[in-house]
Amino acid sequence: MKNYYDILEIHPDSSHEVIEATYKALCKHYNPQNFSDRENKLQAKRRTNQIKEAYKVLSDSRKRAKYDKYYKEKDGHVEIRKSPIETVLVFLALAVLIVIIGKYIGDIFFKYFAKLTVIIGNSPILSIILLFIIVGIATHFFWKNFKKNK
Repeated sequence: MKNYYDILEIHPDSSHEVIEATYKALCKHYNPQNFSDRENKLQAKRRTNQIKEAYKVLSDSRKRAKYDKYYKEKDGHVEIRKSPIETVLVFLALAVLIVIIGKYIGDIFFKYFAKLTVIIGNSPILSIILLFIIVGIATHFFWKNFKKNK
């Protein structure tokens, strides 16, 4: 979604009078008749259409309230405010996806891991080597995450 405040080059707390005055000034400045070059005329026409769209929303108090309700200004960027229901639905969809994918990955991993443990089970030296490898990998990941959090 476009940031209508940026298009009109105004602050989100601007009054209706400021919005209207800015709209008129920008339309006058970007009027395609002010440009002789065809490319500049096309750009001016696109810009004028954006300005009209922004003005249409921000000049109507109900449309502006609705726009402000779903979008907020933060560090110069417009962010979508998700409703709690949307957040829960996204979380549930991801959880189901993880369970489905995890089942297949787990089946494949344990299928081959079981074969490896049967082979290693008969050799104490291979069992110790595998144990050191697993402990080393686990230590690496814990250490890496511990250093990131500091």
